[in-house]
Amino acid sequence: MIYRYDIGITKYPYGQELEFVDASLEQLEKQFQKTEIPIVYMRNHKSSSTIYNRNYLDIDSTVSVEKEKKIYGGEISSRLYNNEKIDWIELKKICKILRENGAKINNSCSNQINIKLEKVKKPPKFMETLAKIVSIYENEMDLYYMGDCFLIRDEKETYARHLRPTLLNKVNKIEFNEHTDYLYNLLYHDQATFVKRDGISLQDYRVSKRMEIRYPNGTLNEKTIQNNLNFSLKLVNAINEEKFDIERLTYEVEKDLETGKYLLEFLTLPEDYKKFNYLVTTIATSSEDENDFMSQYEKVLSTRPKSR
Repeated sequence: MIYRYDIGITKYPYGQELEFVDASLEQLEKQFQKTEIPIVYMRNHKSSSTIYNRNYLDIDSTVSVEKEKKIYGGEISSRLYNNEKIDWIELKKICKILRENGAKINNSCSNQINIKLEKVKKPPKFMETLAKIVSIYENEMDLYYMGDCFLIRDEKETYARHLRPTLLNKVNKIEFNEHTDYLYNLLYHDQATFVKRDGISLQDYRVSKRMEIRYPNGTLNEKTIQNNLNFSLKLVNAINEEKFDIERLTYEVEKDLETGKYLLEFLTLPEDYKKFNYLVTTIATSSEDENDFMSQYEKVLSTRPKSR
């Protein structure tokens, strides 16, 4: 897989949160000050007045620790990117600085992705398609987003909860059209889905038109980060361009519900190569996409423990 400086899509501004352990935030601040990268060191920067034209180096409750009055481990919350060459150069430099200054990844680290959905043409149909895709393909997406190797994060069901079991039981009952409060029903009716700390969160969609993808494991490999961002953006675009057959998805939801196999899947996270291949061929816009997506998925499967 080759690191790219153009992934072929500029319609949806995006950002990410890159968590790490061990590195001193004070030391990292000094290193970033020597570069042209727009980055600010702040504690708990997130607020209604946060300006996302810069990156934020910050503490994070899941990975930061204090030793001798210094903070080790934290996160970098990126500015909004838009697939410009400078964005990919900057990401590569950030990863390099983190690695060179002792940053590591452990079982608690994640690489959350935020995508702005202002260019979505038909919000009800987009949400219906997204919900049914997650209902059917969440296991494959979850495996892909493990990134560098097979690893189930600590407290994953607290910070990136699986949606498939709940969605299968409710998504085909929701009326997705402009005359119903489909978003409220999707998020809060029956059992809550797509809320904060789910694998995908749409809780901020009404206010900021933002979708947060929380599945990805932490990584300091810029190519893996790029793959995760590219996969997410191409999935959003394929849904928006109506590349998925909604009738097929509706049928697949009913079929999965009837078998009942999903009830125990959270214990084993079974892979389905055919399902993932369908996802990839539907969302990819180039042969490079197909190669990158399949290679990452296969890499994760190749590192999976054999005794299951």
